[in-house]
Amino acid sequence: ELQVLHTPGHARGGICLYCQKERWLISSDALWDGDLGVLNTIIEGLDAPFVALKSLEKLASLDIDMVYPGHGGMFHDHRAAIEKCRRRLEEFIDHPASLGNDHLKKILIYTLLMKNGYPKDDLFPYLMRGLWFRPVVDAYFESRYWEKFDDLMEEFLERKIIYVADGYYLTSIKP
Repeated sequence: ELQVLHTPGHARGGICLYCQKERWLISSDALWDGDLGVLNTIIEGLDAPFVALKSLEKLASLDIDMVYPGHGGMFHDHRAAIEKCRRRLEEFIDHPASLGNDHLKKILIYTLLMKNGYPKDDLFPYLMRGLWFRPVVDAYFESRYWEKFDDLMEEFLERKIIYVADGYYLTSIKP
């Protein structure tokens, strides 16, 4: 028997599935191993980090042996993952620009994952035409589009999260 738990934050209608008897949780985007799905305050509202914290509190009260997240591998230590997420959310609340950076980083990586890479010279124009990059930069970084793109790319290239091959940006992140 599965319990459906309403766990908004990443999405207002977000849910997790909990099997009390077997002590496992399908956590969707509410909890990954130390992270969670992007908090899109433009769509979900400025209270999204606070709502996500309440969802984590709900998950912390459960007796769980195994977590099956929406992204990444399964894991056992849900309490450590929740604590790490809680610290991230508190950072987002205290320093909203860190939430904006997280959102932009995830947009960039998701784009490269969904497109299986993107031509190097075309990525910035593609992001500017899209639905998310421009509004997030407007909301958190005073419309400094190129500066934010350049900063993110520099960081990701240095950390080898993004690399260039045959004129394409690719990511080393696995879905």
